Amino acid sequence: MKKLLLLIGIIPLMVFGQDNDVPKQVNDAFQKIFTDAEDVIWTEMNGEFEASFYVDEEYKLAMFSADGKWLKTSTSINVESASAEITKPIYKKYKGSVIDNIFLVETANKIKFYRIQADDGESIYKIKMSEVYEILESKKVSFSLTDEDEEEDDELE
Repeated sequence: MKKLLLLIGIIPLMVFGQDNDVPKQVNDAFQKIFTDAEDVIWTEMNGEFEASFYVDEEYKLAMFSADGKWLKTSTSINVESASAEITKPIYKKYKGSVIDNIFLVETANKIKFYRIQADDGESIYKIKMSEVYEILESKKVSFSLTDEDEEEDDELE
């Protein structure tokens, strides 16, 4: 199972990691908005194109429609230097958790919010927080294997 997950993670990078796999209108729109982008890697998901890249050492993800319309940009925020206004509500609600990552998301509709992933050792929480630091949505995702999952792992190896 682990080998399969590794392959699933690598194949999109090999297949979509080059600019020539991206429609011209998408690549042109990207280059117009992110003129200083470095180390760009493209992936295609459900007919939309996502670029992961760096600008001035900040990690970003930008999503575009197939016709080149910019949809959203997510900018990584260093967890260690994140504002207490962001982290305090997370630590209060999810006691004992560790924040894995924080992204500031900006949409084409001028909506800004934070996407946060926290881990309490038993579950991963995917959290959406408003620009004024209110938790809007939270989804608990278990990552412990059940006996049934372990049996499937054995079959795949």
